[in-house]
Amino acid sequence: MHRIRIAALLALSALVYARSLTNQFVYDDNEEIRLNHFIGQWSFIWRSFVNDSWWFRNPSQLPQSAYYRPLQDAWFALNYHAFAMNPVGWHLTMIALEVVVVWLVFRVAEELTGDFTSALVAGALFAVMPVHAQAIAWPSAIPLPMSAALELGAMLFVVRRVESSRAWALILFALALLSHESAIMFPALVAAYAFLCAPGATDESPRQRARAALLFSAPFFLVALIYLGVRIAILGFITQHNLGNHLGTYTVLLTTFEVIGQYLVLLVIPWRADPSHAIAPIASPLTPAFYLTLLGIAAISIAAWAILVQRRRVALYQLCALWIFLFLAPVLNLGALNPVELVADRYLFMPSAAWCIALGSLSGELMIYKEARNAVTAIVAAFVFISAAILWHVQGFWQNEIALFTRATQVSPGSSLWHERLGMALKGDGKLDDALRELAAADALDRESGTALYNIALIHLQQGHPKLALEEMVRALPRIKDAPPGAYGEAARVAMNIGDFAKAENLLDQASKLRGGGGPTAIGRAEIKIMQHDDAAAITILKEATKDYPEDSEAWTLLAHTELEQGDYADALIASERAVAYAPNAGWARILHAELLDKAGRHDEAIAEYRRALEVQPDDPQIRTTIEQVKPQALQ
Repeated sequence: MHRIRIAALLALSALVYARSLTNQFVYDDNEEIRLNHFIGQWSFIWRSFVNDSWWFRNPSQLPQSAYYRPLQDAWFALNYHAFAMNPVGWHLTMIALEVVVVWLVFRVAEELTGDFTSALVAGALFAVMPVHAQAIAWPSAIPLPMSAALELGAMLFVVRRVESSRAWALILFALALLSHESAIMFPALVAAYAFLCAPGATDESPRQRARAALLFSAPFFLVALIYLGVRIAILGFITQHNLGNHLGTYTVLLTTFEVIGQYLVLLVIPWRADPSHAIAPIASPLTPAFYLTLLGIAAISIAAWAILVQRRRVALYQLCALWIFLFLAPVLNLGALNPVELVADRYLFMPSAAWCIALGSLSGELMIYKEARNAVTAIVAAFVFISAAILWHVQGFWQNEIALFTRATQVSPGSSLWHERLGMALKGDGKLDDALRELAAADALDRESGTALYNIALIHLQQGHPKLALEEMVRALPRIKDAPPGAYGEAARVAMNIGDFAKAENLLDQASKLRGGGGPTAIGRAEIKIMQHDDAAAITILKEATKDYPEDSEAWTLLAHTELEQGDYADALIASERAVAYAPNAGWARILHAELLDKAGRHDEAIAEYRRALEVQPDDPQIRTTIEQVKPQALQ
């Protein structure tokens, strides 16, 4: 009977996420997966172990981020090789991981409580938590459920307290650290368990328990120290301030309490799950949001203590409370976060396991009494049913970018980022007037950032107004902090197309002074030479650029195209091979490579390459149209 109930629990945990199978790639998925030129190379995996997690954006300028999560990138690579750009497969693996985590929550709860019913309730509550939608329905959120799975696996070995299990617990903990940095708190959880819940702990004095807990958790702290050393060696720092976060230290300190309060509310009322939560920074302790939050946290803490202090499993409830706050602690480093994501549902994935274990334990304790059993069972069943329905609904927010950012702007109407993201999603859907409206709103909300204005310029360019677009680009670029050199190169390209070569050269000069600007500058100057009908000079520039920046696929592609125009098919084919090698997901590079293979008489390879272009960019109608015109049999 127990096995049937466990099977039903795991089936429920898979079924409630079935809606996410229709979801597309959204938000960070685009840069980390769809536009990641290195994801198709097996070397992508090992390079992710010696670089930060976003190194692929510009390998010549590292680090690209404050994240060291090599297992995240390895997960991306394996999913890509298994499913290419079909999001269904990516979502299936996320659901499979969720099922594993639900089983681990059940097993850890069973070990901690010694009660099957308590563990089953804990697993059921965890399986349908609406606040988990972001962590499971969004592929880029994989570090949180992956890290939680590894930590819960390690915790399972810890609570068994079998000597041979210690090594497995340490290995799983080390892997969790390579998934998400919040796992750094796990040794403290191990120490808390050893102090509060270890067999025989209550028979010892507090000093003896503290000493035993320190000895028991020491190997985990040692692994954590080694991880910090590796992190510093690779990133150059432990943590870093977010460039877009302008909150002062005092404001961050006061706002931290509101953030804690928001997370506690989301645990208690999980149907408030959303892709965004509006948090107004607190500048004074006299602000009602500050002192009312403090009073609320105090009231909840006192009430919980009064209810649970006399319970038989009081030590377990203390452990769960520490568990929750330990794993919230890393995300309270508000200065390192994007200011529109000071509270994010996905950060509750690991803390919510403790919350569900505590609720499961309390339910199990109450079910001992016959007069309460039916009432508790009915309450748990109703909560599971309602939460499952809400979870099913919430996954729809992640259906596509228009749905996601529409919801985000509704929840946080004062966020320029969400308006800008919605504008770009609408632009991608061809709704240019609606896109301009959202981008104008974003620009009005944040005049200091020029990204919205730059994107407005791109739409005006698409609408056939290059002079207006160039003027807007020139105004926007100085306002964009750490503007990518490619943006200057894009503006230079617009200037070239309207014949203003002096402006183009000026923009390329500015790009050359930026970090990582060498490649885009060389490509821009080669394009000027091409427009001036000096292909030989362009080829010279591009050959030099490919020597200096050998992984710049755009330079290789332009070199291949220029050599093709010159009739140098052999060299063009070599350059196109390099372009595809460094950007396996670039559909147009593959089409150029296919054309050159065809000219070389390698027709079967050419057809295969055209088909590969469709596989890596299935949503690009221009690629399909081009192939229909050039090699229609590649579509068969």
